[in-house]
Amino acid sequence: MNAGAKVADVRLGKDPIINNELIHAWNAIGRFDYHLALKLSNQILEQDPTCGQAYLFKGFCLYQFEKPKEAICYLKHGLSILPDSGKGVRMTPRYGAGWDYHVLATALLQINDKDEAMNVLNKGITIYGNMAILYSDRGNVYRLLNNNDAAIKDYTSEIKYGQVEGYENRAKAYLAMKKFDLAISDLTTAIAKSPDNSNLYAERSQAYKLTGHPDLAKKDLDAANSAGPESLFKPQS
Repeated sequence: MNAGAKVADVRLGKDPIINNELIHAWNAIGRFDYHLALKLSNQILEQDPTCGQAYLFKGFCLYQFEKPKEAICYLKHGLSILPDSGKGVRMTPRYGAGWDYHVLATALLQINDKDEAMNVLNKGITIYGNMAILYSDRGNVYRLLNNNDAAIKDYTSEIKYGQVEGYENRAKAYLAMKKFDLAISDLTTAIAKSPDNSNLYAERSQAYKLTGHPDLAKKDLDAANSAGPESLFKPQS
């Protein structure tokens, strides 16, 4: 659980019974007990259908149960009825405020609604202008739309706000644009930060191959084959 995630982060109302259920749902999500959290969210919404926090909890649980269409409905409604479009509201103890926009955009991409995912990310970035994962998400959508110039700008912001995965993401955009030297530079930086990530060596090997450096390409391919398990980049809260 995020060290800064406390029950005080839950958007409580005036009804002490509902507040108690919200706190229990929050703690259940923190324990990955999504079945209980969903049950509690449903109970809350039966009592108070205007509880935005409960809609976010329910949407997050449905997302965890791989039901993106249903999750989208509840997340969107929760954000729409919360003050300031949910600004500052956490839906999970694990990540900070704004993670709801990341989850909503991801669910929209799962049903292949790129345009609405872009709208959600634009709004999220307007509210949370320094949240690296949202720039990463929007960069990925731009790449899906073959707009690599815009993707590079977002990945640069992702790096600026502390998510080192941005170097690999930006390198992929550079590779798509055949800017191999820039891709190699970013992959070299990424490798320095995550030396056990075999994918980075494999990607740089391909870039070296395309620039006519077979010896360097083979060296990186050997490194990729001998590297340990990938060092996964962890999203910033």
